[in-house]
Amino acid sequence: MISITQKEAREYLLKYQNLYNPRQISSDEDIVSFIRKIGCIQYDPLNKIARNADLVLQSRCKNYSEQTLYRLLYDKRKLLDGWDKNMSIWSVTYWPYFNRKRLSHINRYQKRFNEYKKIETEIIKKIKKRMC
Repeated sequence: MISITQKEAREYLLKYQNLYNPRQISSDEDIVSFIRKIGCIQYDPLNKIARNADLVLQSRCKNYSEQTLYRLLYDKRKLLDGWDKNMSIWSVTYWPYFNRKRLSHINRYQKRFNEYKKIETEIIKKIKKRMC
């Protein structure tokens, strides 16, 4: 069994979250590596003071700006945003792990689409009858 002090545990957690010596992350690749390491960060698009993802990254990154996250998400496509219990940002390397979830949504929506298609056909027939 490993024995560590509370101080050692606290320092480990702060270092793991890149909060022990703040703002050590300085490049786009550092940001992507950080998000890959921790799994994901919450992406709350509401902006009372700042968006949650921006606050998380601003506290850890030198010279961080909102454009940095936008660039990584939508220009370079190194990160992606999506739904994982909450709106989140994660590394594109995790995309294959969500395949089962994507397929279940596709199957569910395909069934609904087929049902709506039947109803649509009936409605169009009724409209045509009334127009004649």
